[in-house]
Order: sequence, then structure tokens, then C-alpha cells
Amino acid sequence: MIGAINKNKAVVLSLKKVVIYITLLLMDII
Repeated sequence: MIGAINKNKAVVLSLKKVVIYITLLLMDII
């Protein structure tokens, strides 16, 4: 159970990084 929770946290963190990266790219384009 703990391992699954840690994996989920890692996925959420990576998703947040991707969202921030895309947002910065869009801001640069605009």
C-alpha cells in the first residue's frame, strides 16, 4: 500500500512539472 501511494505522489509531481512547463511555454509564445 505504501509503495503504491509513493508511486502516485511521484506521478502527481511529474504531472505538475509537465503542466508548469507547458504553461511557461505558452506564456513565452504569447
